[in-house]
Amino acid sequence: KRALQTRSIPALNQAQIEDSEITALIMAQDSAAIQLLLEICHFSIAPSLPHPFATEEKDDGTISAKKCEGLQIAAYICSFVQHALQAQPLLAKLIHYQGYSLMIIPFLIDHVPSLVVCLDFAQELLSHPFPQIDRSIFCATFYSYLMVKYPQPRLLPVAKNTLQLLLKLHALMYNKSDFTDPSISETKTDIIKTIVDDVRRLCTAFPTLLEEAIATLLSAVSHTGNEEHSQAADAIISLVRQKREGAL
Repeated sequence: KRALQTRSIPALNQAQIEDSEITALIMAQDSAAIQLLLEICHFSIAPSLPHPFATEEKDDGTISAKKCEGLQIAAYICSFVQHALQAQPLLAKLIHYQGYSLMIIPFLIDHVPSLVVCLDFAQELLSHPFPQIDRSIFCATFYSYLMVKYPQPRLLPVAKNTLQLLLKLHALMYNKSDFTDPSISETKTDIIKTIVDDVRRLCTAFPTLLEEAIATLLSAVSHTGNEEHSQAADAIISLVRQKREGAL
């Protein structure tokens, strides 16, 4: 009897391992499918890019039929992603570790309510040491938009962690005079602008973060070149104005 029990235990563990591998494979396939759909969504809502749905607006300002078609496709994709994340919430974690186009973040947050589940692993994602800086920028930008969507007091720790990551990236970019990253097509100036916009957006949702943001941006101004100095100065002026208008 003992011999039979001893032999059955490895068999059970093997079955568990196989189930785990199958589950991981299915998740990877589903994630790849959603990533492809998100890429299509990106092209569908970006009329300035060279893609099948890109058309110029008519002179009267109305949206062309093909642009409407692109938005409809994007809406269908969001509906599919919504149901997929509801069925498998872990997919949201996998997809956001991989990242996607920054441009479609606000569109997805507005049209995929189930993305709220990303708040459950916000601290983990924001503190993850990604080898590529673009992944960290994606995480910070994503949560800056999510904080605007859900500016709840209980989420202040998430907002603080998002700000810390943004300020860390901001300092990193200013300290790299010869910044080059083959994974990023944007220039250093464009990246700094993205970071500054994220900081401004986050402070709009959580005004109590203004003091820290202003102090950090001020300290960066003295280490910048002309164009970057102007960007930081404009950001500081905007945040100070926001504070004076009673944000705090």
